[in-house]
Amino acid sequence: MKRKIFASALIIIACSSAQAESTQQPGVYLYPHLSFNMSDVWSGLTPDDGFGWGLGFGYQFESNWAAEFSYDSNDTDPRVETEILELNSVYRFTSDSNWQPILLAGIGHTEQKTNTITLDGTTANLGGGIEYILSDLISLRADVRGLYEIDHSELDYMATVGFNVMFGGNRTSVDIDHDGVSDSQDNCPNTPMGTPVDSAGCALDTDKDGVVDYKDQCSNTPAGVKVDAVGCALDSDRDGIADHLDKCPNTPKGAVIDEMGCRKMLTQDVSIKLNVTFDSGKANIKSEFFDQIKKVADFMIQYPDTIVVIKGYTDSSGSVSRNLILSERRAKAIADSLINDHKISAKRVTSIGYGITNPAADNSTAAGRKLNRRVVAEINTQITKPE
Repeated sequence: MKRKIFASALIIIACSSAQAESTQQPGVYLYPHLSFNMSDVWSGLTPDDGFGWGLGFGYQFESNWAAEFSYDSNDTDPRVETEILELNSVYRFTSDSNWQPILLAGIGHTEQKTNTITLDGTTANLGGGIEYILSDLISLRADVRGLYEIDHSELDYMATVGFNVMFGGNRTSVDIDHDGVSDSQDNCPNTPMGTPVDSAGCALDTDKDGVVDYKDQCSNTPAGVKVDAVGCALDSDRDGIADHLDKCPNTPKGAVIDEMGCRKMLTQDVSIKLNVTFDSGKANIKSEFFDQIKKVADFMIQYPDTIVVIKGYTDSSGSVSRNLILSERRAKAIADSLINDHKISAKRVTSIGYGITNPAADNSTAAGRKLNRRVVAEINTQITKPE
């Protein structure tokens, strides 16, 4: 039953050990330990199973491998003294904790002697165990070994418990996040796998914006620029231009903007015309033209930088001097309406009479003379508006 337990423990340790990987720092180590030996009957001496002591001496290479020589003695049976010499290769794994599985295999020599007889045999050794790292130099250790006596095809077992002490080198400290900085020196022990870190084990922040590189979607943000959670410069008005570059930081949502973050503007020509006709010899404004005059006034209110020149004309009936005066009266009637009825500043309104000049139609017909009895005006300006 004991042998089955030992064999089962050996298999479990070997299987669990295959799940981890690491490297070690080179150096010499000692393994003082207590042992429990369970011997088969190949020698015919039938010694009792019992406890003993031992000392291992090893060298850890700059890899997972070590070479280890050990001596064990068991003299709990007063009739038989057992000595075991082993030379083993040891493979150390490292998991993401202080627990470090090991495997060992090699050759050995077992000697059992009494006062009158000495019997020995060559063994092939295979075992596995676990170490618990206390510091860079010291760890607790336990292992189970099978010692197969080659000449007699018998199997002995030995379990050891002790501690490893390193000399001239350091055991690799636990590095849970595998960033190359041991946990004892790591100020940020949970950085994601593969993340570049500084000497303190913390993720790099190349642009010093407070967002580490592996989270930073804008890794070259200028120094001092305020950033969001993903390391990109703030864009308060969400126009696609970062605040530190935006000359117009409050542009409305959806506005078309230029490379400076300002709204793109279009220049546009706008104009309005006035054409009011009068009865023969009259200067009073007929009601049918009130709306037209109001539209001109509204235009001037909308574009306050505009001015208007109102031009009065007559047909060819009557004297030139009389027609000139009549044309001036007609132009002034329109100007007065803009100023008095629609509150347009007089500084923006000019009226001029031109008499019979510049006829719009043939004065030889009644229809032509009706068109010539007129006041006209045209206002042009340019405006800019968002694109």
